[in-house]
Amino acid sequence: MDLAYHIVMQQCWDKNIKVIQQPQGRGQHNKPPMVKLIVSIDYNYIHGKDLYQQNSSELEKAIEKVYRYLHDKHII
Repeated sequence: MDLAYHIVMQQCWDKNIKVIQQPQGRGQHNKPPMVKLIVSIDYNYIHGKDLYQQNSSELEKAIEKVYRYLHDKHII
């Protein structure tokens, strides 16, 4: 049974596991900046390689995928 996404996020946050968005440069007048994801586990940082458009559905899906992966590997 899959847990609801908000429960997965809360359990990760309780264990000090966070996904951070880091802007890469400046956005243009009609586009937000691109971002890379950084995973923080007890203040140890793992930098991602892929770029995502800020505030996009692709970014939201990537963040959810990372949280679910971290939840499976570090909490369960």
